Amino acid sequence: EDCSLFAFDQDEDALENELDDDRLTLIHANFSLMEKSLKMYQGVPVDAVLADLGVSGHQFDEGSRGFSIRMDEELDMRMGRGIKMTAKCLLEVKEKEEIIQFLKSNSDIRRVGVVADAIKYHQGEGRMNTTGDLVNAVKKFAERGKENSFLAQVFQAIRMEVNDEVNVLKEMLEQSAQVLKPGGRLVVISYHSIEDRLVKNFMKSGNFEGNVET
Repeated sequence: EDCSLFAFDQDEDALENELDDDRLTLIHANFSLMEKSLKMYQGVPVDAVLADLGVSGHQFDEGSRGFSIRMDEELDMRMGRGIKMTAKCLLEVKEKEEIIQFLKSNSDIRRVGVVADAIKYHQGEGRMNTTGDLVNAVKKFAERGKENSFLAQVFQAIRMEVNDEVNVLKEMLEQSAQVLKPGGRLVVISYHSIEDRLVKNFMKSGNFEGNVET
């Protein structure tokens, strides 16, 4: 009865689901601002931190957000509208080599060079405005029978770059050590190997390379 729960979500739509409970403080911010926000609300130290990474079901189902391969909507992919650059803008300003780099870093797909070529070609032709345009540009590079998995990986890589998800995750993990009580618990729900590796390395060694200091 005397506990407090501080929840973070940068998505404006999430604010509509706020529970009517005095124990809950819903903070409209990215969890990379966890330490600063908790200090502002006098919530430090905490007993536990639970981080649920990735995209919500609502964001996938709301076609206008541009997260889903199933719909032909604006190429957005921003977790919150406070983020300045949409996926469409990102693909316009990034050079081919930069696209190759974040496709490699944020996914497990092969032939990232030809994928990046196709994206820049379609973008140059004015045909990279919607999620459908992106699907049409790259789907021919998928293995037969694995089209949806391949497309999901491409979308994931672009979404992670738009939202700077790797750096945001690193910031949250580092701050967790500052806000947790001694003996507190850190729990992270991750959905792919890139996030999983960072979290496991940090929990094991306190750094993101997994180097245990002796």
